[in-house]
Amino acid sequence: MPEAKYHKIWIPLPDVYDWGGVKAFYELERDEPGQRNLVLVVRSYLAELKRNARADPLNKGMEAVGFLDKKLTGFTANGDLAVLPHMEGLDIGLFTGPRGVEEDDLVSLEKKVNRSLRRDPIFMTGDRTISALLKSRGIKVEAPHWMGGERVVEKGIIIGNNDLLQDLMRGGGSLDLEKAKEYIDFELGPHQGQFIRFLGPNPVYAKVTGDLVFAEKPFSGQSALNSKVIDVRNPRIEVIKREKLHIGRHYLPDGRVLGIKPLDWEQYLALQEGLLTPKVSSMALVGKAGSGKTLLAYAAGIDLVLDYDEENRVKRGLPRDLPGGFFDQMVIFKSTNLVGGEERDLGFLPGGLSEKLGPHLASYEDCHAETVLDRHLTFEDLFCHPHYPTRDYSQRRPELKNLVISGARLPSDRAVIKLVHTAHTRGRSVRRTLIIADEVQNLKPNEVRTITTRLGPESKIVFLGDTRQIDNPSCSHDINGLTYAIQRSLGRPYFRLVKLDKCYRNQVAEDAESW
Repeated sequence: MPEAKYHKIWIPLPDVYDWGGVKAFYELERDEPGQRNLVLVVRSYLAELKRNARADPLNKGMEAVGFLDKKLTGFTANGDLAVLPHMEGLDIGLFTGPRGVEEDDLVSLEKKVNRSLRRDPIFMTGDRTISALLKSRGIKVEAPHWMGGERVVEKGIIIGNNDLLQDLMRGGGSLDLEKAKEYIDFELGPHQGQFIRFLGPNPVYAKVTGDLVFAEKPFSGQSALNSKVIDVRNPRIEVIKREKLHIGRHYLPDGRVLGIKPLDWEQYLALQEGLLTPKVSSMALVGKAGSGKTLLAYAAGIDLVLDYDEENRVKRGLPRDLPGGFFDQMVIFKSTNLVGGEERDLGFLPGGLSEKLGPHLASYEDCHAETVLDRHLTFEDLFCHPHYPTRDYSQRRPELKNLVISGARLPSDRAVIKLVHTAHTRGRSVRRTLIIADEVQNLKPNEVRTITTRLGPESKIVFLGDTRQIDNPSCSHDINGLTYAIQRSLGRPYFRLVKLDKCYRNQVAEDAESW
C-alpha cells in the first residue's frame, strides 16, 4: 500500500466508540479536498464493544458495531487488513491485531500497523492512564476532543467587542441575532442561552435569547419544565439589567436566596438567569474550588422546593390552589472518587446509603451552615420524611411542622432532599425533581448520559464540576462527564452554562491552585 495514500491513520480504542458511537467515524474524516484519513478498527475490539453495550444499554459501542455490520454485509476480507471506502475523506479498515488494550498489546499493534502500512498510526483514547503509557513508549496518542474538550467550559460567557455594544445600545439594548453574528467569531457563538461580556470600567452583560415556542400550552409556572420547546422565534441579543434577585414577580428578601447573595456578575447570572429560572431545565455551573458553585446550587435548589404562601406562589407563577414549590424534591447525585483517584465501592462499606455517602456530603453541610436554614434546622432534617422514618433517617421532628423560613414552609408530604448514588439510577425516572449532579468531571460520559435520561416531566438538572479537579483515572481534563454534557447541550434553548472564575477562599488557598 503506498505510503502517502492516507493523511493520518487513526486507531480509536473501545472507550471512544463507547462514548461517541458512529460519531467517531464522521469526526475523523479528512476535510481537505483530495485527501483521506484511515480509521482502523481492530477486529477483537468488536467483541468488547458488544460486551460493554450489553452491560450498559446506553453505551454507544453497539451503535458503532451495528454500523460496521451493515458495511460488512456481502464483503469478504482477505488478510490482516480489509479497507471499506466510507466517505469522501475517510476509509475504514478492519485490522487483525492483539486482543487486548494492555500496554504490550498496544505496542505490538502499533508495530504491526507500521509494518503493514509503513506509517505511524495515532491512537485515540480518553483514558489518561492508557494515554500516559503510550506516550511513555513514544507512541502517538490524542484525546477525542470532539467529545468535549476542556475549553468548552469557556463558551458560556464570551467577550463582545465595542462595535457590537454600540449597535446594541443604539437598538435600545436589543439587537437581532443575525446582525450580531457579524461581530462574533463563529467558533464561539452566538447560540441560544449564551452570555456576552463587554469589558470596561463598568462591565456590561448581555444574553442570547428569543421567544420560545412550545409543543403544547405549558402549565402555569412550569414553561420549559413541562413542555417541549419546538422553536425559538425572534432570536436576539438583549442587555441584562442587574436587578434584585427574583422568581417571576416575587422579589427575594434583601436580594438574597435563603440568605445567599451573588458576590459578582457571574454568580448573579448563575442564579438569576439559570438556577432560579423555571424555563431553564438544564444548567452547567463550572468553577474552581471556592467559587461558590455548590453554595449557589444548594441555596437555589432548596428555595425552589419550599412551599411558599399563596400570595408569593402566585407571584412566582405557580397555581394559587396547588401547594408546593416548583419541584417536589431535590436529589443529589454524588460520585465516590476520592482525591488521588481511588473509587470506593459502596457495596462493601458498612451501613446505609447516608452512612456510606456521608463523608462525600461535607461540602453541602458547609453550604447549609451558610444559609438562613441553619438557624432553624439541621442539614440532616432536610432528609427526614414528615410522616415516617426511613432506612437512613428518622421521622421529621414534629416542631418543624409549622416552621416558616423566609416566608416558606417545608414540604408537608415528603423530604426536601434525597441522596442517590450514581450506581443506583438504572431504570429510574424522576418527576418534578431538581437534580444536582455533583463532581461531574469525575463521571464518565455514559454515566452522565444515564443520569440525564432519568429526567422526567417538570424536572431540572444542574451539573456541577471543575475540569481541573479530575480524580477518576478513566477521565481526563478534556474527556469527562462535565465537558461531554456541555458539548451535547450548548445551543439548546433550555440550557445555560456559567463559569465562575473568582475564588472566595483565603488567598493562600487561591495561590495554591497554581502550585
